[in-house]
Amino acid sequence: EKDLTRQCRLHIRKAKSFRALGNHSEAQHSLRTASNLFPANIDKLDLKQSKLLSEVEEMLKNVPPPADDEDSNETASSEVVLQHLKNSFNPNSKLIGASDSVEMRKSAKKGRHVIATRDIELGEIVFFEEPFTFVCLPDPSHLHCQFCCRRTHNPHPCDNCAEGSYCSSHCKDKAWRQFHQWECGAGLELCYNIGIAHLGLRVALVGLSADKERYSTVKGLLDHIDKLYPDDLYQYSLISTALVIYLKHFTDLFSGSSRQSNLLELGGLILLHVAQLVSNGHALVDCHLSEEESPFGVCSEHQVRVGTGIYPAASMMNHSCDPSIINSFHNQYLIVKAIKFIPKGTEVFNCYGPHFRRTPTLERQELLLGQYFFKCECEPCRSPRDFLDKFLGSRCQSCEGTIPHDTLQCAKCSESMSLTFQQDVDRADVLLLRAKNYVKMNEHERSIEPAEEALKYLSKHFYKNNREVLECKDLIARSCSCKGEFKKSATLIEECVEGARELYGSISIEVAGEILKLTDIVIRMMKRKNPDRKLYERTKVYASEAQVILKLYYGVFHPKYLDLNKNLRTLHSLNSKEVAPVKSGMKL
Repeated sequence: EKDLTRQCRLHIRKAKSFRALGNHSEAQHSLRTASNLFPANIDKLDLKQSKLLSEVEEMLKNVPPPADDEDSNETASSEVVLQHLKNSFNPNSKLIGASDSVEMRKSAKKGRHVIATRDIELGEIVFFEEPFTFVCLPDPSHLHCQFCCRRTHNPHPCDNCAEGSYCSSHCKDKAWRQFHQWECGAGLELCYNIGIAHLGLRVALVGLSADKERYSTVKGLLDHIDKLYPDDLYQYSLISTALVIYLKHFTDLFSGSSRQSNLLELGGLILLHVAQLVSNGHALVDCHLSEEESPFGVCSEHQVRVGTGIYPAASMMNHSCDPSIINSFHNQYLIVKAIKFIPKGTEVFNCYGPHFRRTPTLERQELLLGQYFFKCECEPCRSPRDFLDKFLGSRCQSCEGTIPHDTLQCAKCSESMSLTFQQDVDRADVLLLRAKNYVKMNEHERSIEPAEEALKYLSKHFYKNNREVLECKDLIARSCSCKGEFKKSATLIEECVEGARELYGSISIEVAGEILKLTDIVIRMMKRKNPDRKLYERTKVYASEAQVILKLYYGVFHPKYLDLNKNLRTLHSLNSKEVAPVKSGMKL
């Protein structure tokens, strides 16, 4: 009876907290849970319990309906996005999670792979897949629900441990039934220290109650156990054994005379899934705003890994260092879109990590062979010249040719590298470091001189769109913007837009990021009554380009896309004021 009273009081406090946060649906849920603790026959209640029940019933009357709930609106907003994505997607009846524009095929050379059954247009959704399961990375802030990966504004903690965190009681209850009852408490702390093996355990636990056909697709993924390094295989086996020992002694998983054999079988499945996940795990990423204030007024955003999931259908795609698709996420859902036109009958390629525009050929080959056990033979890997040589290497002083970053001679005329090269680059590094330190101290005006001096040294030896050159220009543009030199800042950012287009591709998030900066600079310039008609017209064209990119990567509901539209409306409004006709009777 004392325990019943204590639980009831805890639920009342919980309801009060939820109501204070504006989460009325969860307040109601807590109060109903408290009410259900009491027996149906109220005559059996003592005086304290009767008072508590009366308090619960009175609170239930005063809690506003869930329609007024701010968190419910968040859920509704998420559901609108989800429904929009589903409406844009025609599912495949055979390959669950894929669209009807593709099919899986198998050959001796390529193994299982994905082929376009019709022409696929740029931006078309090719896969829209819910994971078999996923795990969140350890996060003291509990920003994401551990069952659906939705952003949690009012986290719902597990009733029994400090690690479990969910967006709603519904997700908390489902997580408990599927896996958390065996991970709760010390188990989850253990899981946070075993890396990918945590997801291996989660897959095995969810597989106990999952649809057998879907689970069989997971078990059918390549594991490469025969190719693993002995030390890695030993480590995975050891962790799998430790997890079985934990489940045996600290949980009630399985019962009866067959418990031991069931646990041993589960241990084998954990090992299988760990080996599979080395090659088939997908990083779940979310876009987080930077804590640093952007000098451009544009929120700086970066992708953060929040978890790892397993997506059986999307795992059927082979790798290319020049992929035909891009991956993004909405909560736990993987959204795969075509980033280029894919003709009927051609293969649909994913990128397993190393991209030819970001990683040199030799490094890509080593990464793919080490983790995925194959030598990549895609077009960029077969090319005799590395795409990044021009952007990472230095510029020949004799013929303007490229000196690759890993050699000392020009690839065009065989002239040796300039004797002053290393000295000038070292000077540039020192000057750039000084400029960055000034920026950190918000002394932007003082950062301009050393940054411009560094740019002179870098421009002498590197290609105009070399990464370090672009980084230096971006830094100068930021500082000029803070100083109010908007025209100079805009000129540099335009150069960065063109540089990003050549380096990362015309449809890249880097290009969109630079264009967002440009729109903000032009807005600030026009607010200072310092219009530049040609720059305004160019910015409108750039912004249209960024709209296509952001829609492709994030969708029309994403804050970045909405920010760009807001900037465009502001630009149009400011321009309208500038060109407004002079009223009659006014002196010119």
